[in-house]
Amino acid sequence: MLAALTIGTILVGAALGAGVAWLLMRKRGRAMAPPMLVGALAGAIAAYFSVTPAITGEWVMRRARAELLAIPVYQVLERHEPIVFERLLAEYRLVVIDRSRIDTYTHVANTEIGTVATRHIAHASDPALLALMQDMLDKLQVLRARSPEDCYRYLFPRAVGPADLPRWFDRGAQARTLARMADVIRTSAEHPVAVPPREKVEPLLSPIVNEMYAQFGENTSLLSRAEERGVNHATVCAIATTLYEKVMRLPPADAAAVIRSMTQL
Repeated sequence: MLAALTIGTILVGAALGAGVAWLLMRKRGRAMAPPMLVGALAGAIAAYFSVTPAITGEWVMRRARAELLAIPVYQVLERHEPIVFERLLAEYRLVVIDRSRIDTYTHVANTEIGTVATRHIAHASDPALLALMQDMLDKLQVLRARSPEDCYRYLFPRAVGPADLPRWFDRGAQARTLARMADVIRTSAEHPVAVPPREKVEPLLSPIVNEMYAQFGENTSLLSRAEERGVNHATVCAIATTLYEKVMRLPPADAAAVIRSMTQL
């Protein structure tokens, strides 16, 4: 499509250039063909360098926006996180120009959207929060068994880079995750829920912490320095996954309260 736009613009420029040359030469009574060829060439060059970038740039941006907004999470971002949306739109514009960049964009977008969703978790609705956490736990359990390194990267992408999720999860699974992130962002922005007071959460969290220390001993404290260089990634993966498993076994309202509180630590 870009090539067609470019060629079309050049042809229009050539036609206009030839037409101008024809009018000028007709008035002077000179031979038409050579000046028309020169005019066509000049018009084509002028169109290519002055008009084509503007036309193709506008088309690319419209196409990029339309493709992103066909995905629900981007509709939510445009409404509630417009700065993030515009940043991702600028990145996706490069994909429209060169489709081979899609994997690079996917890594950038997953990290960016995941960061935004994490920021909204504390105030999302219980159903949205728990759906996203269950989705995350399902992925952690798969990654812990198949690739502890990707499990670690999934939890802490800033430390060593994002996980290779397409290797383990198909597009449908990734789309479901984005939909759950969209619900978290939307409900947090439109109907924010308050973080429960610490005194309500401590009786729920303390038994879990005790169970963690009974199972992993002092390694449990690795979660507080999980992004430090030299930590054992497989151990961090196992501890974090086990922690979320225990939290998600609580009654839904209690699990949501604990997760909200954990985001404030």
